[in-house]
Amino acid sequence: MWKFSRHILQRAEERGYNRNQILQIVNREVNVLIIKSPIHEEVDMYFGFADSKYILVVANRLTKSLITTRPMRDKEKMIYKKEFENV
Repeated sequence: MWKFSRHILQRAEERGYNRNQILQIVNREVNVLIIKSPIHEEVDMYFGFADSKYILVVANRLTKSLITTRPMRDKEKMIYKKEFENV
């Protein structure tokens, strides 16, 4: 079970995301690219598309904590689309 940090809840509200969209991504209910953080060994970055929004969710896989979220950057979105264009 994922734990929502206060920070991710604030960022999600600011960006118009809801808990369901975030959970769809981290639970892999939609197409997701997962990349390990180059800085923190226990952190993964989940890139997903939920409810017509390209969203990045940063999560600690050891503590199951959801850290933050933001829209994908253009380059990230391009890579995501290329990976799943035939799906």
